[in-house]
Amino acid sequence: MLLPNIIKDTYLRVVLAVSFALHLIITALMSVKFVSRREAIVLHFDAYRGIDFVGGRTDLFGMLFSGFIILALNFLLADFLYSRDRFFAYVLSFASLLLIMLLAVAMVVVHSVN
Repeated sequence: MLLPNIIKDTYLRVVLAVSFALHLIITALMSVKFVSRREAIVLHFDAYRGIDFVGGRTDLFGMLFSGFIILALNFLLADFLYSRDRFFAYVLSFASLLLIMLLAVAMVVVHSVN
């Protein structure tokens, strides 16, 4: 069974489910908006200087993919550390949730700018 320690702990199971569900929702929204778009995507906008960073679909989905990889690695490490020290497993899991929430804010900003 994959991630047996996380699945038996209620808090970690909820954090895992919420993190992956939020990442799935973000990816679905970005796919609907940007998968057929061919022109450049504004990835960063500064109120004083204007558009700072422009990229393509690969840059946008690269950020989503790297967020998924970090999320998966953190949960694998949390599962490994659970039997040794539960505190670090909780820290890694909740840090992953925070990371996905920050990624969601960034993707909402990219969505609203474009």
